Amino acid sequence: MPQRSRKITKSVVQRTASPLAVKVTDQVRRVLDWYAEGRTLREVAELSGRSVPWVHARIIEALAAIPLQAAERLRQIECAKLDEAEQQTLMLRERFHLKLSNGHVACVPVFNADGTPKMRPKYHPRTGKPLVDEATGEPVLEQETSYIEDISQVLECDAHLLKIRKRRAELLGLDAPIKTSLTDPEGNPLLPNQAPMQFNITFEAPRGDNEAAAPARQPRKRYQYDRQGALKAAPAEPSAAG
Repeated sequence: MPQRSRKITKSVVQRTASPLAVKVTDQVRRVLDWYAEGRTLREVAELSGRSVPWVHARIIEALAAIPLQAAERLRQIECAKLDEAEQQTLMLRERFHLKLSNGHVACVPVFNADGTPKMRPKYHPRTGKPLVDEATGEPVLEQETSYIEDISQVLECDAHLLKIRKRRAELLGLDAPIKTSLTDPEGNPLLPNQAPMQFNITFEAPRGDNEAAAPARQPRKRYQYDRQGALKAAPAEPSAAG
């Protein structure tokens, strides 16, 4: 976490009483103190010699056991972290991100208002001095180009901002409850004492006018052969009574 975010988190902790006054072991207390200082779950796991899921579970248990007043203080700490992350994302979004193509910076040619190419002096790639044509003595010109901005980087910043603001809204309880209402097929709301609608749906297989009924399945005939492959006895025909 950046140094500025650590200062904000520490200042919030110093202005309030310790929110970690719960009966826990010394190792869990150190884990909670490191997390309150602004360290990430992975950093706390490396310092404590435990796994990230274990650290996350201990923090969730501690948050559920502390009083409401202390939980409000921890909520302030989390809001300070979200504010700092939002500021850094906004600063990153305002930057000009160059678009790369095959490992090189992508450029587009620039034209004048009348459609002619906009020219500029060409400079030596090493010395930086303008090149001069030895035959005519005039400077060598080349078409001016402009860099292309990578819009995908801006979209990623916008998606990150939405996640941060969604987390802040969940943390502060800003989301309004979702309201639902039952309506009839015409869109009118159902009354509280109105019986629910019932539908009787029957399915019938389509049949053509000249479609004949399927024939009855005939019993399978079984033949017996000897070792030489000759037919020993023909199967008996089923009787009408059977």
